[in-house]
Amino acid sequence: MDRIILHVDCNCFYASVEMLHHPELEGRAVAVGGDPQARHGIVLTANYRAKRSGVKTGMALWQAREVCPDVVFLPPRMVLFCFARGLDQTPVSETWLEVPVKSIGNSTTTPRDLNDNEEVKLVLYLLSESVAVRLRKNGFVGQVVEVYVRDADLSGCDRQKRLPEPTSISSEIEAAAYAVFRELYTWEKPIRSIGIRVSDLKAETQPVQLSIFVNEAQREKRLLADRMTDNLRRRFGFSVVQRGIMYQDRYLSSLDATADDHMIHPHSYLERGNRTGCERMPGRETG
Repeated sequence: MDRIILHVDCNCFYASVEMLHHPELEGRAVAVGGDPQARHGIVLTANYRAKRSGVKTGMALWQAREVCPDVVFLPPRMVLFCFARGLDQTPVSETWLEVPVKSIGNSTTTPRDLNDNEEVKLVLYLLSESVAVRLRKNGFVGQVVEVYVRDADLSGCDRQKRLPEPTSISSEIEAAAYAVFRELYTWEKPIRSIGIRVSDLKAETQPVQLSIFVNEAQREKRLLADRMTDNLRRRFGFSVVQRGIMYQDRYLSSLDATADDHMIHPHSYLERGNRTGCERMPGRETG
């Protein structure tokens, strides 16, 4: 018997499944995805009532609320969406187009608006650690650090800085990101979301020209400390090792910047669209 593989694409599938479990929402605009209370996430799908109002897959939750004020958001329950039955006697080989990795980044909408440099510094530590661990996990170092900021009125700006040497060390990425932020932002308004991206990636095994002005022994110690932290967190959880700065604001530091919903992806910045977790914003500056 010939082998048959059937792929079925169902319109509004997540929303349709949720409507079965929430019959009280019949006739309402419904979207699935994200977490409105945490103020982050995107629309995974929406029912036809929401789509007629302008809600689209991939929209940020705040954008969906703007075009459809009465939309009801429901969290995704992936276990409900796995319906499959079949017989398979041989493995299916997947063939992917290999695209060189261009950058690794992470951004987040914070649980509350940020109002001063110390709060920003704390969040930058979290983001820097998450980006650095992805760099190390994938065998990269990067030499350009970019910071992007969106204020409470959703206006955005970004700036980047080139480092003396490629790095995957958390503290070096954070220090560069904070310096860029201080040059970039003037605190006219509170900050709603912030992100970091490291680019100009190289293999960590690639030879580099060392500088006589950099203490390489200290850098090796910091990198070793980061790798030990990686191992501890992999074995015992992210919170087993925390920086002292995290105790300044336990609410902000409770943000898990390594979670998948913050869109940390070791992929090219342009591979299949923007995969860094931050929309490109006008007013790009370089420094």
